[in-house]
Amino acid sequence: MVKGIAKQQKKESTIVQIKTEYLFLIIGLIFGLQFVFTNPPWQTNDEDRHFIHSYFLSQGYILPKQGQDKIGGVVPVNIYEIPARFQGIRFSETVKISKAKLEEAEKIPLNENNKQFFHNQHYNINPVGFIPSAFGIFIGQTINDNPVWLNWWGRIGDLIFYLVIIFFAIKIIPIFKNVIFLYALTPMSIYQGSSVTYDAVNISLTFLIFAVIIKFALDEKSFIGWKEFLLIMLLIIIHR
Repeated sequence: MVKGIAKQQKKESTIVQIKTEYLFLIIGLIFGLQFVFTNPPWQTNDEDRHFIHSYFLSQGYILPKQGQDKIGGVVPVNIYEIPARFQGIRFSETVKISKAKLEEAEKIPLNENNKQFFHNQHYNINPVGFIPSAFGIFIGQTINDNPVWLNWWGRIGDLIFYLVIIFFAIKIIPIFKNVIFLYALTPMSIYQGSSVTYDAVNISLTFLIFAVIIKFALDEKSFIGWKEFLLIMLLIIIHR
């Protein structure tokens, strides 16, 4: 009986002693995926335009094209028209997206051969913030290239980046691990981290820069040489 109690205590201790960064990954993945699929498509602020920019990048279009005094690129018509169907809803408490409308949109094919030039002012923004969502779209389109699903793939790409970067932020920082853990799991943070937006990159890199600086400031075994200095500068430049 004594051995049984000791074994149970050891088991409970093991559960309690899960490292904070791994616990964050587990909880963040569960609730992040919930946000990915529960939040209706293109309902995060400007997600429709961020999605189109991410799609550009996923197809290898790094530099924009000029056309008729506009900036943008050529995309399938449905990449623009389907997100347009869902606009004007997110800021209204009385108008909701019906399940039938969403299911109808999920059946519309990409129709890649039907293309048009799309003006996208976000091409004035550094494309680095869209790389995770573009990568998610690039991988996911081999499974399902329906525009609704492409948006979900983009969200998953951003979510994975968000979780991994904050995982290392929690792992690196010598103090305040629980503070980052709790703040990064707040509903708005997870909401942004699981959306097609450069905010997912922005928020997660903010945590990482904070963690790196605190580590060098408080950890006696850490010191800033040229490599460390360049690392901090690189993170700040990417963040900018």
